Amino acid sequence: MGLKDVFSSEKADLRGLNGIPNDLHLSDIIQVNTFSTCAEENIGARHHIETYPVSAQRVGREETFQSVTPESYDAYSHLPLNLRPRQGRIPDAPRLRFDRPFLYLVRHNPTGMILYMGRFNPRLLA
Repeated sequence: MGLKDVFSSEKADLRGLNGIPNDLHLSDIIQVNTFSTCAEENIGARHHIETYPVSAQRVGREETFQSVTPESYDAYSHLPLNLRPRQGRIPDAPRLRFDRPFLYLVRHNPTGMILYMGRFNPRLLA
């Protein structure tokens, strides 16, 4: 999906948000999960609320990308996958599944101003 590219100032193309290619990129992601249900017919009723506390401060960010060269893969390609050393395995590309509703926003870090906010619900697509 190209999610690595949105963190690169050279490769990010978010022209759909600001109209200018390579002028806007993400520097970090903060995840705070608070989900609640609401119903229009029962305004005063109790509603289900879930909060998952996470720290808003990210202490360190390590790159977890692995570099696997074709030469290292060919050296172990004759072995079954479970017998190959980790360097000889080509990892599957990570897949994102957007199968649950969520909210998202884009925030300008220096000012804290929310530039864009939206919600996604896959049930509404079907």
